[in-house]
Amino acid sequence: MDLKQPFSVPLLLCCLGIGLLFAPASLNADGPRSFASLGSEYRRQVRPLLERFCLECHATGVKEGDLDLERFATIRDVRTAGAVWQKVVEMLDNGEMPPEDSKQPTSSEREGLRTWVEQFLHAQALDRAGDPGPV
Repeated sequence: MDLKQPFSVPLLLCCLGIGLLFAPASLNADGPRSFASLGSEYRRQVRPLLERFCLECHATGVKEGDLDLERFATIRDVRTAGAVWQKVVEMLDNGEMPPEDSKQPTSSEREGLRTWVEQFLHAQALDRAGDPGPV
């Protein structure tokens, strides 16, 4: 191959196509949300839901089930404990929380919380991809 000659158009298009095929998901329109966006939604929508439906039993002074959701005042706090939010998703999916005898969120509130946690966990996983943790 003569390096002085430019690439052919078909070869260039093929290389671009392969590059797009393996592009990170964050380049897609439906890719992960930014932590700034997640933080804003947490403050406006998620935190108020936690205050209404969860903190009576899962606050710093009570901690039923050893769970303190009150400590998550900001997205920065939320990012310190991904495992807690995985458990929150599990409890929501299983219908275990809030308990039947407690005030219940509407189905749209429950789904909104579930969706937000899922998006947070996805963004967190991508952010930490390749990080082996403490060595």
